[in-house]
Amino acid sequence: MVGSTSAIGALFVLFMGDRSAAWTKVLLPFTTANFIYVASVGLMPELQRERGMGPSIMQAGFLVLGCLLMLVVSNFVSD
Repeated sequence: MVGSTSAIGALFVLFMGDRSAAWTKVLLPFTTANFIYVASVGLMPELQRERGMGPSIMQAGFLVLGCLLMLVVSNFVSD
C-alpha cells in the first residue's frame, strides 16, 4: 500500500512539473520519505537475518548512498 502511494506521488510530481512548483516542493519530500521507508522496511529483516558483518555493512552503506544520492539530486532540481 505504501509503495503504491509513493509511486502515485512521484508520478503526480513528474506530471505537474513546472506548472506547480509549490506542489512539487511539498510533495517531493513526502514521496522521498515513502521510498526510504519502504526500502528500510524491506532491508531491516534482511539485516537481522545476516550473520556476517560484511553483507550487513554493505547493505547499510547502499541505503546511506541512496539517501545521499536523493539529497544531491534534490539540490540540482531545486536550483
